[in-house]
Amino acid sequence: MHCDPTDLAPVPSPEDVIAASQFQPLLNRLSGVTQIIPVFVASRVRDRRTHSRHVAKLARKIYLATADAPDDAQVSHLTLAALLHDVGHPPFGHVGERILDRKLCGHGGFESNAEGIRRVLATEDPRRIEVAAILAKHQNVIPDTRSEYESVVKGLYRAEAMILRDHQKTMVATTLQRTVVDVADRVSNAVGDYVDIAIMLGPVRATQLYRQWTRTVPPCAFYMSTAAVEWRSEADVRSWAKRVRNVLCAELIASNQARRRSAPLVVPPKSAALLDQLEKPIRRGFLHSPVNVAIDELVTRAYDVALERISAGGLLAANPLLQPGGSQGKFESSKSPVPTTAADLAHLNDADLLTFAGLEPNLQSLRGIT
Repeated sequence: MHCDPTDLAPVPSPEDVIAASQFQPLLNRLSGVTQIIPVFVASRVRDRRTHSRHVAKLARKIYLATADAPDDAQVSHLTLAALLHDVGHPPFGHVGERILDRKLCGHGGFESNAEGIRRVLATEDPRRIEVAAILAKHQNVIPDTRSEYESVVKGLYRAEAMILRDHQKTMVATTLQRTVVDVADRVSNAVGDYVDIAIMLGPVRATQLYRQWTRTVPPCAFYMSTAAVEWRSEADVRSWAKRVRNVLCAELIASNQARRRSAPLVVPPKSAALLDQLEKPIRRGFLHSPVNVAIDELVTRAYDVALERISAGGLLAANPLLQPGGSQGKFESSKSPVPTTAADLAHLNDADLLTFAGLEPNLQSLRGIT
């Protein structure tokens, strides 16, 4: 059973699924938001919109193979949720998420998944409740205030938690869809991150680093037989990614054929071990590599400057998460409103943030690190 995104049954394009709806601008912004490597550092890497399309294809394949006779509406809701699962991410993804959460921890905090659900529910699309329910993988309420900052708290903002609590039947009915989207996202990241790293650094250097990063990770037998790394060309990397993705999808589908109708998707032990084996080198290796540290430094500086500019204008009010977007003009490239609150920064794309912070000249020096 093969599950490479290029081999899957046709999935409606974002334009087909979201056309003429209020969801489309949410997805469009993701074409300018970093997945793991900024597009200005290496061309042809995934942005969050490309990643979301891959997740939609994987999720749809797994869902159709494991759900009990789903109807067209259920498949549509799943596809929409997969396409929209990252719409709450601020510029530069998780780096920006941590910066904004620290800044706003006394005003409800900032968490990307909760922010995405807020944006989905803020539309008037008739499918918004079902889509938000599928996206609600963390259902605890994020505290309104935190006296000390430790880390991002996963969950829902209070207002959206109250809305979804009024739709418990929908929450239960979307259990399988919710877990399918979450697992499809994890599978897509587990292999896609390596393709992007190889595009940026070259396959031979990526192979060397991968082996260096995995020295302290005891390999599982399933991993050794499935995901052995020997990359000499970009074609090798993509072939490896396809093979690993196919194995993971086949295992997931085979292990969930007999699941109970309302049960979540179960990740079998072999697949869980393989995913863990793939994810650890990213967490332990790439995220601490010189190029990623340099990217983080640039992004942190951009947010610091942007926040300083906003604060200097006296625009950081008591509850910035509830304030409307800025109205002092728009960016020429994306037409996004110029931010007037800290929370407004989350509505920009990567280029807009750098423009607002006046850091565009730094991009050339950053490219040289690779």
